[in-house]
Amino acid sequence: MSSLLLIDLQQDFVSPTRIPAKPFIDSLPPLLRQFTTRRRPIVWIDSVYEQGKGTCEEDVSSNDPPQSDFELYLSGTHRSGRFCVHDTPGIQIHKDLLPFLHAHHIRITKNPLLRNLTKTALHDTLQQTKHFFLAGVTTNTCIAATAVDARKLGYEKPYDVDWCTSNNVSSYLGDDKQLQQLPVLYWVKGSIPSWRVMITLAWMKIPYLSKRLRTPTFVDSDGTIVIESMAILQYLERFSPGTRENRPSDLSKSEWTQETVRFHESEKPNSIYEPTELLYDAEWEKHRENILQAYHDVFKEFEHWERYLTNGGFLSARHAFGLADCAFYPVLAYMVHRGLALTSKLSGLENHYERCGALQTVLEASPDHWETPGKSLFLRCEKMLKE
Repeated sequence: MSSLLLIDLQQDFVSPTRIPAKPFIDSLPPLLRQFTTRRRPIVWIDSVYEQGKGTCEEDVSSNDPPQSDFELYLSGTHRSGRFCVHDTPGIQIHKDLLPFLHAHHIRITKNPLLRNLTKTALHDTLQQTKHFFLAGVTTNTCIAATAVDARKLGYEKPYDVDWCTSNNVSSYLGDDKQLQQLPVLYWVKGSIPSWRVMITLAWMKIPYLSKRLRTPTFVDSDGTIVIESMAILQYLERFSPGTRENRPSDLSKSEWTQETVRFHESEKPNSIYEPTELLYDAEWEKHRENILQAYHDVFKEFEHWERYLTNGGFLSARHAFGLADCAFYPVLAYMVHRGLALTSKLSGLENHYERCGALQTVLEASPDHWETPGKSLFLRCEKMLKE
């Protein structure tokens, strides 16, 4: 089970003079929806300090001195006691974010560090979770302090840092040995290449920090940088120590060859489909012939994949979910999202779509709103053919 921890979304931290509320208002609904639809715990953690006193980091520093420059930095944040002081309006959840706080959510009003919450409902929640996500105001203070303390308390579960801002995270993360051990994925919302990598990381159970960028890029904990989704998948397969669920360890030469060929072939249907996206162009009529040709070629290409899927729901060796499925499923799922109908003529693809889509690995990596169909480009193509 996965849990979502929302940290310090309070008026003293979210304000026009510090961090504007708009990015959170835009990002919070889809993030909450992913956890709500899957009935996963959502926990709001508020900070409350006494007037003139520093943070909870300062309160425990004598018993638990900082172990690195990064922890020393964390212990000095909010020392003046100017933020979220008890009985002041600043401790309240920001008024524009309150509509997203629902009765079934868990709310902990104390401080953002897990060490002081081990006797609360939060600790009970985390004890039952395999994967928890941290989201909040600033990566290099609120998020990082919680992550560091989670490690100290023995929570060795993966966690992703997403949907948050950072004042200067790059200057601090490198100093903390605990966070430095996690690789970073820079990803693009709703993109097939990014989704491929996220499914693979979930399948291999590799914990990572996540950041949004314009192209998928994987930065390993040793500083190795890998770009291009297919290269990232191969890199993870070759060098990652992560576990591969149901992955055969004794592939024969022919099995390895078959899976590798299908892995690389998964780029072809994506390339064939791409001109269909020109329907989003204001002057799409100029591309009418190319769009309809792509529509025709997609179905021709899928006849080929139907033959691959005749004997089972997966593309990888021994009909078990593997790297070829990580590469191909996002391509198929994206087209379904754009209106592709998996009819009886595409029964193999339909089986693949349903079996992969039911896997916890895929569910955890799914983009926002994926359960809701998008704009049907395939339907528009069908209408164009009838005109």
